[in-house]
Amino acid sequence: MLRVLQLKELNARMGALQLVTQDYSFETMPQWVSFTTTTFCNLRCLHCLTHGTEEARSLYNRQNWSDETLTRVAKESLPWAYEYCLTLNGEPLCTSRLKEKIEELAHYGARLHITTNGTLFSKELLIRLLPLAGTIDISIDGATELTCETIRLGANFRKLLNNIRLLTRICELLPSKINPSIGLVYTVMGSTIKEMPEMVRLAHALKVPRVGFFPLIICYPHVRGEDLNLHKSLYNAYYELTQKEGERLNLMVTMPDPFPDTEADANVPVRGDDLIIKELPQNYYETLPSPESFLDYPAIETKAAEIVAGTKQHLLDAKAVVGEVLIEELRVQIQISFKALLDRWKADLKRLAGRGGEKIRYCDNLFRRAFINIEGDVTPCCIPERPVLGNIYKNAIKEIWNGNLYNDFRKKFYSSDPPDCCKGCRFITYMSKQVFLNKVSE
Repeated sequence: MLRVLQLKELNARMGALQLVTQDYSFETMPQWVSFTTTTFCNLRCLHCLTHGTEEARSLYNRQNWSDETLTRVAKESLPWAYEYCLTLNGEPLCTSRLKEKIEELAHYGARLHITTNGTLFSKELLIRLLPLAGTIDISIDGATELTCETIRLGANFRKLLNNIRLLTRICELLPSKINPSIGLVYTVMGSTIKEMPEMVRLAHALKVPRVGFFPLIICYPHVRGEDLNLHKSLYNAYYELTQKEGERLNLMVTMPDPFPDTEADANVPVRGDDLIIKELPQNYYETLPSPESFLDYPAIETKAAEIVAGTKQHLLDAKAVVGEVLIEELRVQIQISFKALLDRWKADLKRLAGRGGEKIRYCDNLFRRAFINIEGDVTPCCIPERPVLGNIYKNAIKEIWNGNLYNDFRKKFYSSDPPDCCKGCRFITYMSKQVFLNKVSE
């Protein structure tokens, strides 16, 4: 397993070198891979691209990858990757033969990153899942019972809160080496802007250490009134309130920057026909029950103890199914290549180090992550307008990731005329070159 981790680390260092030099002549591999084992979901969220209408739901709720496809693509990509996820277009816990599949993939030393709606936890599943998970994000698009169950049709708010607290209680009892990072993921839209501070308070009550807020991507006319661009002043006001609440409760809060040149106003009304929540009861937020009132603490404590005991008995001794000999060959090969690249770029790296404080445009999706959809198309991110840069049924992941389409897209990202899907994207950040130079020299 040590050799597998060394291979991943060398790949990450080469990725940082490639980014800071923008030299695409040498090969790297993605450090995070999104498979699409299923597009089935047990809920129907009204704003969801794949399940927001009956037509979309009838199409996507019957699509799955074959076991053979997952095995092949995992073998191509996971020896190099730190993390992988099973699906972003469905509920990963609906994956057929889930327990067997994650145990098969565990042998590559990549941790499982799950984004789940949190409604399908079971004792047997958590016992198998927790030792293999690096990150568990729970998607919850309403911080109160009425909003959550209106937006996410089929969800039971009380059950969901008990599932989340059960998960965090288990993590409190497990050894740190098998303790995944737990977070809440919240879609910000017109109907939910005012609940952002409440979501931070809910996370605190459930002992969840971080909350990520993400703007809704409008997919259907029936939710066009939810577009954040229609609620700039309100968002800016609640951005400030949410950040302050995160600081007060010592939670990690990540969210899109406020809109520039827009005055914050917490009193702007949210009105319109194309909203999921058109009107709330009078004094709704002033009369909310506490999150703790939904929790069955004795049941949580009993279940957590049982799952922790079962988890400890099922810890896996991961071994690389690709074989130690092959892993060693790959590690030696990439180590030699990396040393040669360092020699080639030695003078330039010294020059760049003197300007390490400079910031460069950065997209974690484009440079570290590969997204593969149900049809096998490989894309640089998951927003609807992104281009297709390859297909796993035509080429291997390595050929796609290092191919002309991907590299031309990266070059255009840094040009004065970036790809249309990148223009105005709120996921793009600016990072110091020193971050990547430090990674190269580790």
